[in-house]
Amino acid sequence: MGTDGRSRAARGVALLTLVAALALPAVAPADPPEIISGPTVEGYTGAPVVGDTLRAEATWTPVDGTQAAYRWLRCQPETGCAPITNADEREYQLVAADVGQRIAVDLVVRNDDDEVADKRSPLTEVVAAQPSAPDPDPDPEPEPARPPAPAPTFRQTFEVQPSMASNTMPPASPPSSRLPAYLRPFPVVRIRGNFAAGGVRITLLSVRAPRSSRIRARCTGRGCPVRAIARSGRAIRLRAFERFLPRGTIIRVRITSATRIGKYVSFRIRDSKAPLRADRCVMPAGSRPIRCPS
Repeated sequence: MGTDGRSRAARGVALLTLVAALALPAVAPADPPEIISGPTVEGYTGAPVVGDTLRAEATWTPVDGTQAAYRWLRCQPETGCAPITNADEREYQLVAADVGQRIAVDLVVRNDDDEVADKRSPLTEVVAAQPSAPDPDPDPEPEPARPPAPAPTFRQTFEVQPSMASNTMPPASPPSSRLPAYLRPFPVVRIRGNFAAGGVRITLLSVRAPRSSRIRARCTGRGCPVRAIARSGRAIRLRAFERFLPRGTIIRVRITSATRIGKYVSFRIRDSKAPLRADRCVMPAGSRPIRCPS
């Protein structure tokens, strides 16, 4: 074959290669990962206990072409969070070292293009120790047979009613003309729950007040799920506090008005007892609770 023939053949091969390359479909870039919901820590009720197996729950997109990595952490309000050694699976079983700590999980979702989405879960309640079983009697003496006693009935719930003392409620008759009028209807604060080791579980904390009033709730103590809530007056539930609260937690609720006498209620959480309740009044321009004026 001559020089011209070889040149024509080479040009033909190059042309075919270009046509084949143009015919290949374009590869679309992968969508970046996005965490849609979660992560949340599941696997316990009330306060987590040593031996519980916690589970991270979350959804993200896209599902195909992404990988999820988990990292469990022990957290304290004063010192922050620290990773738990060898705790990098979706599930984590609580151990004795977790007692007194709050637990969280970090989720990292990565795609094939090394694009990342990451998010941290809310903290759990404080981890409690596993209750110890009583030591068995090594040589129990047999007891004489007795007829079965009726099963006792335990009341596991509580509802703390407001004090009806004269310094905690508005007077039955109109106040002196020198004093502001009371909010009408006067606010009602209800609390109800179950006894629990180390504190109580609140199942209802509600406020009923006139729409013109302002409702503010503040929480102090290490067991607070939130520090403050503010709402306009009406029938509402303070659901953020409807959970297990350890002893020592204090919730203070103020229902105030710019021109009328309002209500103040505080609840101190106790161990396996109903919360200690205190009812007072709040003057329109005052911030400190006082004895309700007559």
